Amino acid sequence: MEEGYPFSGTGNLHRFAQGLVSIGIQNNILIVYDNDAEGASKLRATRSLSLPSNFRAIKLPPLEAFETFNTIGPSGPTIENINGKAAAIECYLDLDADGLPDPVVRWTSFNRELGVYHGELEHKTQFMKRFLQLRSAKESYNYERIEAVLDAIVAECVSIAEHKQMSGLAP
Repeated sequence: MEEGYPFSGTGNLHRFAQGLVSIGIQNNILIVYDNDAEGASKLRATRSLSLPSNFRAIKLPPLEAFETFNTIGPSGPTIENINGKAAAIECYLDLDADGLPDPVVRWTSFNRELGVYHGELEHKTQFMKRFLQLRSAKESYNYERIEAVLDAIVAECVSIAEHKQMSGLAP
């Protein structure tokens, strides 16, 4: 995250959610965690806060593309399922572009709560910069993974709106 962003990291995002719940926020809120070990851990913690009906917490959707992903760890290179362990938002970008390194997740630390290793996409800044440099839709860019993220966000927002409408809370 850029300097000055007040809620970088899953721990800070969870604490922000705690604060919003404690003040009884009336706005519709959706917190989105990465589909990695840290995100899964903090999602559990956030959902345990007795969230009001206008407040949801999700993690990025698991994708079939992440079930066989190149990884590297103490025992060398392997192919593993990174869903719930290492699929941060950068993994949802186009990872197969010419001129960029092959996508590989490096296992970094062990999450005792979940009993899994947490990993990080190597060269993630290069994939992110390529995406941020897009000024318009490009046919050559693969949007499939990021579209899955947007679909999950829209579905959760619709669910909040439907609940409000069924409860008589929406105009």
